[in-house]
Amino acid sequence: MNTLHALRFKFEQNPSTLLGNKHVSPSVADKIVSALKKVEHILKAHEKKFG
Repeated sequence: MNTLHALRFKFEQNPSTLLGNKHVSPSVADKIVSALKKVEHILKAHEKKFG
C-alpha cells in the first residue's frame, strides 16, 4: 500500500517523470491520479475486510 501511495504522490508532484519525461496534459494527469486514489481505496477496504 505504501508503494502505491508513494507512486501517486510522486505522480502528483511531477507526472512526466514517471512516463519517461513525456508531456502529460493536466486533465490526463488528473485522471491517472484519480484512478490511483480509487485503487488505493479499494485496496484499503480489502485489507480492512480480509486483513
